[in-house]
Amino acid sequence: MIGFSMVLILLQSLFFTRASLGRVHWQRPDEGWVCRNTDGAVFSSTGIRFVGGVFHANDGNWILGFNKSIGVTQPLQSELWAIFTGLHIARDNGFDRLLIQSDNLEAIKRLNASTVESDVNDIVRAIDRLKNAGCATMFQWIPYKENKLADAIAKLDTSYDLSLLVDPHTLLLPLLISDSSSSM
Repeated sequence: MIGFSMVLILLQSLFFTRASLGRVHWQRPDEGWVCRNTDGAVFSSTGIRFVGGVFHANDGNWILGFNKSIGVTQPLQSELWAIFTGLHIARDNGFDRLLIQSDNLEAIKRLNASTVESDVNDIVRAIDRLKNAGCATMFQWIPYKENKLADAIAKLDTSYDLSLLVDPHTLLLPLLISDSSSSM
């Protein structure tokens, strides 16, 4: 069953606009939920995009991180690939309740739309099918400044294969501590 605060998060994602922003912090999910932040990044010298993300426990602690190259694509596509890749990782790791946060408002709007199953974008429909076949999943938009850890992970490695980070890289620790302390 979805808790009251998770319903509020879903409603916030559906109706949030950039004009109505106040100070937003990483929000801890309800007990038993895992929060995953995702982001896409581009290396301007090559045009190659990378995706990354972090899975947080509801207390803000690191569970797992990931990053991967996805080649040359549009920003919206890279954000959607980050979400899709993370859903596969969540399924493979047995996470059954997942709050996905992204700083791409268009991606979140499309994934929360009532017409998601008929979206013209193949990856949106693939995310919807994967979501419906696996864990309880909610999508939430957050501002870029509250998604810096996922952004740093996307930029951390230039490997073309999926890299799973069991422990956070030392360069990520200040951002992880900031997320954990803001969720208290």
